Amino acid sequence: MASTISLQSGTGGNDGYCNDYKINLKLDAKVLLVTAEHRLTKQLHNNEFGDEVCGEMTGGLCTTKDQLYELLQDLLANKCEIKEDKVRQTLVAEIRENNKLQLRMNVVISFGKTESRKWDVSIPLNKVQFNDIERLERIIKDLCHRIEDLEYRVVPSSQAKILKNFKFQTPIAGTFTLSGNNETCTLPSQAHREISVDQPFNDVHDRFQKISFLFNTALAGNEYIGIMQGSSTNGQSAASMQTDNAWFLRAYNGTIFSKQLQYKAYTPYIPAKQGSIVSIILDTENMYLAFAVDNECDRWAFRLPKTVKPSELYALVILYSATDTVTIIQNE
Repeated sequence: MASTISLQSGTGGNDGYCNDYKINLKLDAKVLLVTAEHRLTKQLHNNEFGDEVCGEMTGGLCTTKDQLYELLQDLLANKCEIKEDKVRQTLVAEIRENNKLQLRMNVVISFGKTESRKWDVSIPLNKVQFNDIERLERIIKDLCHRIEDLEYRVVPSSQAKILKNFKFQTPIAGTFTLSGNNETCTLPSQAHREISVDQPFNDVHDRFQKISFLFNTALAGNEYIGIMQGSSTNGQSAASMQTDNAWFLRAYNGTIFSKQLQYKAYTPYIPAKQGSIVSIILDTENMYLAFAVDNECDRWAFRLPKTVKPSELYALVILYSATDTVTIIQNE
């Protein structure tokens, strides 16, 4: 089975590139393929290395392609420079006079205070020929990825349209108490239970949509706000947390959760407390999901599957402590 690693790290790069080149390593049973792509021009250089050339090329530092792969992988994962007590390793990318790109790897191992051994390894990469149209296509594709990344970093919470006329669905008897025209739910006794709203998000109106909840009581630590594909069982245990298509914010400490991701920090974040309004914000075009506390939101939390439609997604809350009370906010 082939191993592939793409690491954007290195010396001199302000966003993780090694001297303006993104390095990709692909190892299979026969060869190690090393590819370098220039950040702006998208020019590619690459070369393949088998076991038979590694020993001579590295001066005995690596005798197999697997060893060379591991060494390059470690360097790239550490911004192309590793400094330890007895070992120093660096990696740089430079263009030679023949228009070939070289990865220069320098390794120094110290023995005691006075003795050391040095390797200065040149890994040659050949220029890949593209016509102008192919290169332009690569540049456009990269720009599209960068725009998408910028969009993912910015949450236009002020543009989000708050969805109105939502109520909690009728729960299983004895699990939740509803009041205020079914806009407020209270957990009468301690148990981890979930309840969803009665309507999904909207497929056709307003790209950025928001549903907000007010925590009327203090949080104990196991309260969650989230969305799921399909409506909840309403009153049963928090079963949706173990389904593939459900995404949550743990309101007390700001971690996010999904079955695939498990728990992950979602920062910077203001923890919710009694009186806090926690909002679910959905970008219905890109299917990005974010959470805001008292209108403070810095970044998106999840990229939802493109196969999921807004009209399939229901907001829900999971409560834990007796007398936990949450109200759907219709106006802000």
